[in-house]
Amino acid sequence: MIRRKALAICERLGATCRGYPRLLFHSSRQVAGEGYESSSGVQGLNHVAICVPSVREASKTFAALLGVPVTEPVRVENHGVTVSFVKLPNVNLELLEPLGEDSPVANFLAKHPHGGIHHLCFDVDSAHQSLERIKSLGKYRFLNSEPKIGSHGTPTFFMHPQDICGCLIEMEQIDPE
Repeated sequence: MIRRKALAICERLGATCRGYPRLLFHSSRQVAGEGYESSSGVQGLNHVAICVPSVREASKTFAALLGVPVTEPVRVENHGVTVSFVKLPNVNLELLEPLGEDSPVANFLAKHPHGGIHHLCFDVDSAHQSLERIKSLGKYRFLNSEPKIGSHGTPTFFMHPQDICGCLIEMEQIDPE
């Protein structure tokens, strides 16, 4: 079921991949040139975001559980969150903690007080071009009308989950323009 849902998301975004599970479990830097083709500029999965009540506590949990490095928490004011990244060899986990009640992830955490998977983030060649291409399809809604700078310092935008199999999707530019 998860693979079917992931394939549906990839197809809706215009991405094709021989053996699509590689897209899900390997970072774009490992997949590029290995049979992966995208008409949309999608280069692979960047991270899986997990909303948590405390980034510090979740960081300790993942570091102990997985035995991998976890970045220091960073406040990202323009997104209303504190973030930390669990560094895995094939993809990152982004831990999100709301910065107050007005945070975009505060409602999610209120509904899921122990936390949970919040969104998937895909790498794209150009956030602006990707946004324009997807807008031209005329069937998707966006949470922001223009890309804004994300936690990696590159342009990013979010797509409404009701339009994409119930999954909130973030598109993040690989390198700054």
